[in-house]
Amino acid sequence: MTVLAARIALLALLFVLLILGPIVVRHPSPSPQAPSPAIDPAVLAAYTPEVRELLRTTYLGHAANRPDPSEPVEVLKAYLALNAHLEQIAPKRPVPDRPGIVPASYRPDAGGDRIVNAAAQSADTSELDAEIGLWRELVDANPESRYANFGLATVENARADLANDRAARRAAADHFVKAADIALEHGQVRHTLEVSRVLVALNDAPRLDAVFGRILRVAPTVGEKEHYLALVDYADGLARLKRRESDSRFEEAIRLHPVNNVEAISRYAQYLLARRDAARALAILDGCGTNVCYSGSNVTSASPNGPMEYLAYPYTAAGAGVCKMASGNVCGNGGGDNYFWNRMR
Repeated sequence: MTVLAARIALLALLFVLLILGPIVVRHPSPSPQAPSPAIDPAVLAAYTPEVRELLRTTYLGHAANRPDPSEPVEVLKAYLALNAHLEQIAPKRPVPDRPGIVPASYRPDAGGDRIVNAAAQSADTSELDAEIGLWRELVDANPESRYANFGLATVENARADLANDRAARRAAADHFVKAADIALEHGQVRHTLEVSRVLVALNDAPRLDAVFGRILRVAPTVGEKEHYLALVDYADGLARLKRRESDSRFEEAIRLHPVNNVEAISRYAQYLLARRDAARALAILDGCGTNVCYSGSNVTSASPNGPMEYLAYPYTAAGAGVCKMASGNVCGNGGGDNYFWNRMR
């Protein structure tokens, strides 16, 4: 592929990022009935028999969703039913994943943090209010339950979306933050995306800094992936609040996690575009920074040190040997379940 063609492909990607927003590689939780992978018996031994059964038979057994050993079974059962129930009583309104979520005209307490339009004021929230009442009871009975706090935050946030309810948004923030802090107490980094987005919606930059200050002090001791995602979510919040230090946080995330870092690169490029810095966004995508920014089996091959073309999900993965060859080969993680890049030379 010629240099001109490579540039055209990258400019096309820039256009897609500007129109559609960042490419997020995190996948939603599977259905509650989705079986979990095999779990180490030593891990299961820390849980009650009732919770062990949930870990074996639902997505709660996946490492990213696994509850703390102290989680009450009644809270976990309620949480498993929550998402499906919310879809019935508070359908999600489409909110563009764009950096302009906080407009330049924003003034605290002037309504600028509202995400849905004013027509939502007349929405019927009676069923949602009943759900909130149930979750408040669960939190009152289990104040240190991470899933109880996260569940209450989720329903309060749904009410804020549905009815432009600032008090509900503040309550959601309190409980998302509480859930993240409980995770830290158990040596985990969780719920960083939710914390970032809700504090942006409240335009609460000081709290964003304070919460992520705590998280980022612990994250390096937890794992590279957890540290990376926390950095990306913090950078994302900073960018949405139009703070230029987001750049250094995105770049720190890319340096920390040189493999499979599409999320950081795509979000960073999109925010650069929103600032009308297309040249810098092109530079980020052109060489994917100074890192190997492709995934899976590509990690075994040398960095191409050149432009790469984004390919949409999913493509059949090729072996590591093929990934080292000339242009035109799609490289992946061996299972066809990730985002891939095509070497352009």
